[in-house]
This record gives sequence, C-alpha cells and structure tokens, in this order.
Amino acid sequence: MKIVYKEKFRKSLEKVELINYIEGVYDCTIHYTSGGIITLPISPIEYLQKTAICFGSDLAGRRSAIKHNFNYQKKVPIFFSLQSDAILFPTAGLNNCDCIWVNYSKCMKSVVQDDNLCSILSFADYSQILISMSSRSAKQQMARCKMIAQWKNNQNTLLKIAWTNNARHNLNNLESF
Repeated sequence: MKIVYKEKFRKSLEKVELINYIEGVYDCTIHYTSGGIITLPISPIEYLQKTAICFGSDLAGRRSAIKHNFNYQKKVPIFFSLQSDAILFPTAGLNNCDCIWVNYSKCMKSVVQDDNLCSILSFADYSQILISMSSRSAKQQMARCKMIAQWKNNQNTLLKIAWTNNARHNLNNLESF
C-alpha cells in the first residue's frame, strides 16, 4: 500500500499529541489534539523519518543536530523545523515497542507521579495519558524540550536579523546603480 505523505505530514505535525506502536503490530497510531486518531501501516520511526524528509533532512540528521548542540545521548528529543512548534520526545529507546513520542508543545507542563515507574502527562485539551516513564525522567525530557524551544526561538531571531541585514544590503546595492 502506497501512502501520499509530504503535505499530509507537514500540515498534521502541529496537531499531533503523541505517536505510538499498536501493541503486537508493526503499525503506529497518531493521536491528534482534535481527538482524532489515525493508524498508519508504518512504524513510528518510519513516520518520523518521512516527516523529517518533508522538512529537508532525515531523522538521523535531526537527532545528530540535537546531540551536537545539547550533548544529549539517550532519548534525544527531535524537532523538524525552526518554524514549527512541534518538539517530540521519546519515552523509551527508539526501537522499543513501548516508546511513545510526545509532542512537547501540546503537553501541559505538569507531570504527575502515578507510581515509581509510571507518570501521567496532561495535555492542553485536558486529556491525560499514563506513560511507562518515571516522573523524574518525564520532567527531564520536558526540561530538555524547553531548552530546545528556547534555542529554536533564538535561532529564529538570528535568522530574521540576518535576513533583514541582507535585505538592507541588497537595497543599498540597488540604490547605487
């Protein structure tokens, strides 16, 4: 089965709350802030890879950039574009079937400890999910994502300044003709 990805992935990423494996199957489910759920016949990693490619890189490149800039080694959060608010963090190792990818920008900044091994994450629409991750790890992942979001905002500001300066330079060159 062939699926058309490009614009679908690019437009839907902003609305994704979380992505996870379907238990016992190599498919993934995507939960949206609107309450919708879709199932794709690909793994979450394949979905993220195809999404990253739509934004001009691959998943390994996105992970390498975060590792390089923040010195994270495990459970590395990823983002796809400076213009997108979506920053996804994994709750387990990449190839672990229990791994859920959570969209930091849709998650409220609260983590409630359910017990030693599980936490409850709350989303902006007041829905909640129980995840197999200690509250310490969940809070650490959210703190990492906050740092990445601040870094992205700084990069956007630098790009705007550079673009404005370049536009002024080009305008001055046109006036000299």
